[in-house]
Amino acid sequence: MEKICPDAWLMNYTNPMAIISWAIDDYTKVKNVGLCHSVQGTSAELASYMGIPKNELSYWWQGLTTWPGS
Repeated sequence: MEKICPDAWLMNYTNPMAIISWAIDDYTKVKNVGLCHSVQGTSAELASYMGIPKNELSYWWQGLTTWPGS
């Protein structure tokens, strides 16, 4: 990417997201953004902790995915 498309951005949607993004920043000149994919799982887990159905939990996030079936 540094040679072929130096103005492009790498969108990292893989595990371990943070470590990969840090390595790209530290060892390359590639512009990148790490995208978290655990919002859905975390929100379901939080709803479970609170003893409410996940569809009753309200929250905001921005990303590439939506809740399955929504």
